[in-house]
Amino acid sequence: MTVLVTGASGFVGAHILEALVAAGHERIVATDVAPAPGDLADHRIDRLPLDVCNVEAVRAVMQAWRPTLVVHAAAITPDPDEEIRDAARIMAVNTGGAANVVAAALATGSTTRMVLFSSSGVYSGQMVYPDRLRETDPLPAAPSSLYAVTKLACEGLAHRVAASGQMSVCAVRVAAVYGEHERATESRKAARTSLIHRLALATAHGGAPVRLSGPNVRRDWVHGGDVGSAVAALLAAPRLNDVIYNIASGDAVGLHDLAAMFRAEGLATSDETGAIDLGLRPQDDRPPVDISRIVRDAGFQPSVPLADGVRALIAFHRKNGPS
Repeated sequence: MTVLVTGASGFVGAHILEALVAAGHERIVATDVAPAPGDLADHRIDRLPLDVCNVEAVRAVMQAWRPTLVVHAAAITPDPDEEIRDAARIMAVNTGGAANVVAAALATGSTTRMVLFSSSGVYSGQMVYPDRLRETDPLPAAPSSLYAVTKLACEGLAHRVAASGQMSVCAVRVAAVYGEHERATESRKAARTSLIHRLALATAHGGAPVRLSGPNVRRDWVHGGDVGSAVAALLAAPRLNDVIYNIASGDAVGLHDLAAMFRAEGLATSDETGAIDLGLRPQDDRPPVDISRIVRDAGFQPSVPLADGVRALIAFHRKNGPS
């Protein structure tokens, strides 16, 4: 059985590869336009360059490897300026790329299940949020970003394929991810790395103190290892009863409690002029993400408590230097 992963050199992709290796998959095809980060080597992983915008290249890879399982994680995570400047490219990669991978998998006929990456960002922009974000909740009429637009398109593809009955498919709405494989890349600029990543670097390597002030904005933070485990669980599940699945920790932690975790590990904070501003905007506040659906269908349970993940991430950066 062969598993093919797109976007495998990315932050989340690297965690997916680790989870697939741990799950015992013996043949994993890792594809990306970017070179491999070099922190995961295994004889079961074959790495190939692949631009998901190149229709013929995607078809050729699918025909050559005939994967049974496919995880499509390739995407650009743009900032607001990039959304304006590079809208066509973002749409081509995030939406067109997904369509190319889906079409090639269907044409090959070997793929029995596919996981497409969406984002919990599709919930953003509501005037009033519910107590928990559930897959059945109505979504905002106007998506809050171009990134959300592209992820909703991926969900639409998943629904269309599922309705056709040609392949078992789902799209995953992933909460705010952090973890040891996170780093700035061409498709995920430094400004778009997670707040936890930036706080971990500031804690591990010092420098100017950090200012973390303002409202106690909540986020559901999920470790990349748990995201990888959730994807592996969905691939292995006997049956997918739904098309959309949340992947999250199931808890929301406020900025004040998050700051306390980093201060306990040595983060220097200050309200003085010259401190580095790190934080979240009031409009970034989110309730916890409900994960009962993926627990029910795939048996997934998060295994990395946030405090443990923060300590491990700081230790990783202290050992390996800035990234």
